Amino acid sequence: MNFKGNKEITLQPNDAKVNYNFTFTVATITGNDGFLPYGTSIDSLVVTLLDEDGASVEGIYGTPTVSSNIVSVKLNYPPSAGRYSLQFILTLDDGEVIEADFTRIIARDL
Repeated sequence: MNFKGNKEITLQPNDAKVNYNFTFTVATITGNDGFLPYGTSIDSLVVTLLDEDGASVEGIYGTPTVSSNIVSVKLNYPPSAGRYSLQFILTLDDGEVIEADFTRIIARDL
């Protein structure tokens, strides 16, 4: 899944515990118009911050949470300036596992 829009998340060196919410829509019964299959919801998740090379790096504060298919992630400034992404591994209430990636995180000192 690629998140809609083109807005970036910009993190600066003193940023800590900055909360971001990511909404995962559920498809309707008659269409393939949501990310999650019709009638499902997120049961559990693993969220990882990745650098440009795909390596896991520190930068997530605490444990991400989910409520009503909205995932809340608190971000800290990562180890260095650069481009980062969030990888979401979602386990649904029917046992299905789905990956989504948010690839527009920029860490820099403005």
